[in-house]
Amino acid sequence: MSLEKRFEDIESIQFAIAVGIMSGFKVLLSMLDDHEMIQALVSELRHSAENRQKTLQRLLTLLADNPNPQYSHQHEEALIGYLYALNLTDPELAHDAIKPILNTSNLFYLKRLAQHIQAAQTQTP
Repeated sequence: MSLEKRFEDIESIQFAIAVGIMSGFKVLLSMLDDHEMIQALVSELRHSAENRQKTLQRLLTLLADNPNPQYSHQHEEALIGYLYALNLTDPELAHDAIKPILNTSNLFYLKRLAQHIQAAQTQTP
């Protein structure tokens, strides 16, 4: 499968529903660990620095697409998937996304995930 297909999967309504019904952060992390769309994206990213870079760029593009900051970010679920997959395959690239995420309004679980990753990175020598 192509990276573009993985992007379509992560940005699909099916993935948004799967993330949206999670009732807590720990439950969300567990779901992300096991979700087939995340596993497929991680598989695409593990062997290609170019695909990891493209995923970071996709994350940043969607993050900036925030026309109604007074409402929930329209791409939060997909952004969660991208950040999670990047962190598993290239923590340095995931780190590059954290500051823009933390500076964006109307995010809930994505900010929690960014803070979780940031805390883990500062604890790791």
